[in-house]
Amino acid sequence: MLPIIEKGGPGIWFLFGYLIYIIAGPLGFGTVSALIKTIEIDEKAHINEALAKIGFYLSYFGVLFSSIMLALAGALGVITCIF
Repeated sequence: MLPIIEKGGPGIWFLFGYLIYIIAGPLGFGTVSALIKTIEIDEKAHINEALAKIGFYLSYFGVLFSSIMLALAGALGVITCIF
């Protein structure tokens, strides 16, 4: 693990969860969309739409859940430090 995360406080976990959500959201899914477009148009291949939707939803909810858990851990840690 990065030393700043090991030695950082709960605010770091909150920020880390938020940054992961921002990076994995638009950038990650934009990259996957560009890759799928390249495969379908340039390679003339067909992607199974049902599996693509399942994979998209699983990855979306996985990133969302993990980001919420990191942010929640940071928020609860800050509240615990205050009281």
